[in-house]
Amino acid sequence: MPLSQNLPSIIKKEELSAVKYFTTIPHPDIGGEKKIKRHKRWLQALQLLSTPIEIIKGKFKRIDKTCKASCRQKYVDYIEKRTDVNISVEMVGDAFLNNFDTAYLISGDSDFVPVIKYLQSHFKDKYFIVFCPPGRFSKELKDIANKTIHLRVEDFEPFILPEKIDRPGMPPLTKPENWIRAKHKWIRAYSGRPFDTRKNGKRGI
Repeated sequence: MPLSQNLPSIIKKEELSAVKYFTTIPHPDIGGEKKIKRHKRWLQALQLLSTPIEIIKGKFKRIDKTCKASCRQKYVDYIEKRTDVNISVEMVGDAFLNNFDTAYLISGDSDFVPVIKYLQSHFKDKYFIVFCPPGRFSKELKDIANKTIHLRVEDFEPFILPEKIDRPGMPPLTKPENWIRAKHKWIRAYSGRPFDTRKNGKRGI
């Protein structure tokens, strides 16, 4: 069922109290300065939306590794840190501060099962709805959440930002050309697929 038909029955007459976006600025060694500038432009665009969004950032940590094959060659990798912890901390904090009745988590990561289970045991009146992005699904999350929605690519189309966003007294923000090309390619490739059926063996609602 498309999200546009499913969402009204879920949200009903609730009041939106906060939107929190968790992300990490790319490390300069991952994609270079151009990628960093594109990411920062995206965050600036989010802050211009009519609904205020709180942006909470993690970080990339450099890890020195050694190839496990016979070559034993050393190389550098970067791992995104703090994002999952930041999400869990915010969920727990907002629950104890009574900032929400229903929490909507957009993730297909089973790492969030413990925090949801903990909050459900301490806050019997809190409701947890999980939105699984296309290509992501966790049976453990589905089993623990009050409701699970499998997002399709079509669900995102009404919310895609325009190619240009005006800013009072400042030059407009423009969407990178490769993002525009990638958007159409992505929609064509994944349209109608709620998640990877080859891995999970079942389809979503």
